[in-house]
Amino acid sequence: MANTRLTQAELIAQLQARAKRRDRYNLILVAVPLATAHGDAERLAQALGATYVDFDRELIARMEADDWEYHVEAERAGDLSEGRRLAQILAKDIGERLNRFHPVVVGNCNLVVRYQVDLAAALLDGSKRGLCVLCAGGRVQDGALYVHGTFKFVGAGTVPTLELAAEN
Repeated sequence: MANTRLTQAELIAQLQARAKRRDRYNLILVAVPLATAHGDAERLAQALGATYVDFDRELIARMEADDWEYHVEAERAGDLSEGRRLAQILAKDIGERLNRFHPVVVGNCNLVVRYQVDLAAALLDGSKRGLCVLCAGGRVQDGALYVHGTFKFVGAGTVPTLELAAEN
């Protein structure tokens, strides 16, 4: 898979073909338009018959279960370390869910920018076990995925990086 800008139908076809084989790493990064990122990721999961993981929703749920008021106060004080820690744990947990029988699409990962968590690097090793498609609102530049156009996934450049063309 070359770094390419694809229509939704082309992207789905490539991902369906990729889901049928296993490589050393089975992580695919997909840049989607910011305006439609969440819906695009969910539609890709449906088309692939994959499990959809809403990263931000799961992270917020973990913060609520941990101690929501503590996290709110830490954020107000400018301390992002606990949020970052929970985001890194969540990324590791998602990587452990991967298996060869059922692909996973991770979307709505806006908080990775706030907490500076390289979700691609965190999921790379787990992708040995099965296909993981990481969709983020952003753009592809020089073979790397920039979330929100600013935060570069370090794992980008080592795995296929595609871009969903905006619908007209």
